[in-house]
Amino acid sequence: MTLTNTAATSARDPETDTKSSVLDLGLDSIVLLKRQGKFSVKNIAFASSFRGWLESSPTEGERWLRTSAQDGDLYAMEKLGLRLLTGDGLPKSIEEGLKWLKKSAELGNPFAMEKLAAYEIDENETPGSCADGERWLRTAVENGRRFAMVSLGSRLITGDGLAPDPKQGEQLLREAAQQGSQIAMIKLGTYLLSGWGLNHNQEEGLRWLRRAGATTASQLLELGLQLYQKSLAATRKAARGLEYVSFCLTAHLAIIPPLFCRE
Repeated sequence: MTLTNTAATSARDPETDTKSSVLDLGLDSIVLLKRQGKFSVKNIAFASSFRGWLESSPTEGERWLRTSAQDGDLYAMEKLGLRLLTGDGLPKSIEEGLKWLKKSAELGNPFAMEKLAAYEIDENETPGSCADGERWLRTAVENGRRFAMVSLGSRLITGDGLAPDPKQGEQLLREAAQQGSQIAMIKLGTYLLSGWGLNHNQEEGLRWLRRAGATTASQLLELGLQLYQKSLAATRKAARGLEYVSFCLTAHLAIIPPLFCRE
């Protein structure tokens, strides 16, 4: 976060000091932002600072989050909802967590849409939850969230929580990859190499992985392991997954190093 001269002076002024040795820079930033009229979770420069503040002073952190959420800050709604939903730093309350996440999503926060979609598809077992999750994921895509595009594309290709639609899934992944999404390139390359959900195409798969550039061996291996774990339900898919894990181990030596040697 870049502070103005006025803000920097204010931060050094003893009269405006927070007078608290236990709270980290996150609290100083929040106080400073409040005085500048920028009192929003979105303006916090480092998530780790905010997280440290909430964990070192949970009562104050929860009070601030709730006050901001009640005042209409859709990003505070998202953070509060997610922490309540997962029990991260606050007592777990699925019902209240979902309420805040939905409110934030309904107000147009695409990050909340993604979190809500993931919960509805992966965690909620009530009838119709997957359809609700898909609706939120598509809305996030419509709001320009490239990560949501990657997530939706991957789910449609693999049938992970949604009815398979490889054609549309591939279209979404390719669009995200062409926009520069590294994870989209990695996933597209992975599916093409493994032939899982898409027609097997080793040449193009390798091309996408190389185009990702910063792809590491550990990332590639992790994707292979995920593919294997999600494939255990079907013998044929399990075999494909295992084959791809072997490919990743080979790629660790044969493919990844050249990525860092190219101009």
